[in-house]
Amino acid sequence: MPYYLLSAVALTIHILINVDMFLKKDNIPYIKQYRFFLISIMVFYITDILWGLFDTFKLITPLYVDTFIYFLAVGATIFFWTIFVIRYLSSKKIYIVIMKLISFSFFITEIVLLIINCFNPIFFDIDSNCVYYALPAREIMFYLQVFMYALIILYSIIYIFEKRNKDCRRYITISLFGIIMIICIIFQIKQPLIPYYPIGCIIGVCMLNTYTVSEAKEKLKTEFDDAKEKFKENKEKLNEALSVVHLDPLTGVKSRYAYVEAEENIDKLIAKNEISDFALVVFDINGLKIVNDTLGHEAGDKYIKDSVSLIKEFFPTEEIYRFGGDEFVAILTGDIFINRQKLIDDFMMKVDENNKCNLPVVSSGISRYKRNVDNTFRSVFERADKMMYQRKEYLKENNS
Repeated sequence: MPYYLLSAVALTIHILINVDMFLKKDNIPYIKQYRFFLISIMVFYITDILWGLFDTFKLITPLYVDTFIYFLAVGATIFFWTIFVIRYLSSKKIYIVIMKLISFSFFITEIVLLIINCFNPIFFDIDSNCVYYALPAREIMFYLQVFMYALIILYSIIYIFEKRNKDCRRYITISLFGIIMIICIIFQIKQPLIPYYPIGCIIGVCMLNTYTVSEAKEKLKTEFDDAKEKFKENKEKLNEALSVVHLDPLTGVKSRYAYVEAEENIDKLIAKNEISDFALVVFDINGLKIVNDTLGHEAGDKYIKDSVSLIKEFFPTEEIYRFGGDEFVAILTGDIFINRQKLIDDFMMKVDENNKCNLPVVSSGISRYKRNVDNTFRSVFERADKMMYQRKEYLKENNS
């Protein structure tokens, strides 16, 4: 098989097994570095394919340029591999600093040597007959790669023996990749025209893909499940908090906060002309100040609760709001709205009886929403409030 066909097969496999890695943007920190590593290998495969084609057709200048890029891609591969390993293994700070310094120095040195090679061949050369020559600097750089892979393997082995837990799987995977690459690099040094390096890359990347990508997916799934559970817990806590905020702790009816919210929602519906019929009943507790002044606030609180119990006998608790100290509102809709007149008549009759027996007395006033007349919730409230004050005066005058 021609040299470039093997690299073409390796490139195809490389793209197929890593297509998700190229297309999807994951938030896992080390995936970004791993993606750069995979891209540098892909560039390496492409230059390797072109190298075989240019060599076959004896294209000297394209072959020289491609060889230059080829060695840059090899340097980028080890550079991004090192950066990926540092993030992937969550390494110690001193190790991170040392490995970053070594990998950066290696890559810069290779670039400098390749530039020098353009003027004074020390890395590689191609003669007029399109014959490729591997020169000493190339061999030195390959051995430096072996050294860097060996450092990573050494660090991984030390960690494995120190920890001895399931987390060691990633260290074993990194070590195996390094061993494969060292073997292939040594063979590549000895036989420059046989594609050992591409073979090592494809074997190593397939192995990494099996563990690294599956681990990343598992981690993302775990993070998603944790986030989902946390969202559920926060939602429950929020609902509990809102429930507390929406309820008046003394009487058990809805709070002023809930009342303001309801008023805003109804105003929006009125503005859109989407509101159905509703009515408001405004309540005010008579005699609360006298109870507070003569018997104390504890007795006053009991008087409020007894008064609200009276309201609840006739109007649904879920429709009643406390929007002031002794002021309450009931928003009537649906069947309650339809039966409003009987409810308010029965309620007033009961209050009249209480007014004669020194039991809790609650003044009330009712008003219905008038479409095309009332532009706001407040206008309905004001009519009901006015009627409530008229009722209050009546009850005072008829108090026995």
